[in-house]
Amino acid sequence: MTTEEVGKKLVDLCGNNEFMKAVDSLYAKDVVSVEPRAMENMPAEMRGLDQVRGKGESWKPMKCTIPK
Repeated sequence: MTTEEVGKKLVDLCGNNEFMKAVDSLYAKDVVSVEPRAMENMPAEMRGLDQVRGKGESWKPMKCTIPK
């Protein structure tokens, strides 16, 4: 996949609220997710698919919209 194809697939999946599908299909097993700072109950850096999935699950209750 080219960078453009990955970007389009990511936008499409996230635009349809399929965030976990994006993680499962686009992220490497050794993915590293880095935030500017640690938050309550969440470190600034998370490594690996399991931690990144857990991070995504913790955000599910939040409402998020992506303009089209």
